[in-house]
Amino acid sequence: MYANIHKIMYIKPLSMYEAFIDLDELIARCRDKQAKQFIKEAVACYKAGAYRSCIVATWNAVVFDFLHKLRELKLLEDKEALNLLDQFEKLSSEKKVKELWQFESDIPKKSLKPFELISIVEMSDIERLFEDRSRCAHPSMTSLEEPFEATAELARYHLR
Repeated sequence: MYANIHKIMYIKPLSMYEAFIDLDELIARCRDKQAKQFIKEAVACYKAGAYRSCIVATWNAVVFDFLHKLRELKLLEDKEALNLLDQFEKLSSEKKVKELWQFESDIPKKSLKPFELISIVEMSDIERLFEDRSRCAHPSMTSLEEPFEATAELARYHLR
């Protein structure tokens, strides 16, 4: 009975691999050395039950992965990538924290346009990761009476 729902809704059923990836496989798939370190940290946090830390480390991995991809595009003489990397390096060297935060918050949109590194659905997922990362890293962004508690499911969702 339920097997037919995919035919009715025209949804391609996910294979077991696509639906639930092994955490160690996530680490192996990561090409950038710095991003891989953060993914390792995120997986270790997840396994230890430190879900807020897992989400923060996952966001850090996304940032370093994005910078890695910009460097690859720079090698292909992509002017937009070169400009964005120069902007990041300048902000970083001048320790402009507020502007660096803005740079980070723009990563989902920049990944979609102009670089087309992700789909619009993936952009939405990455924006959600950024929001959750902010809730995990900044207690002032949540209620003092009810501090944000990241769940295993939320952390796993972002790790995928």
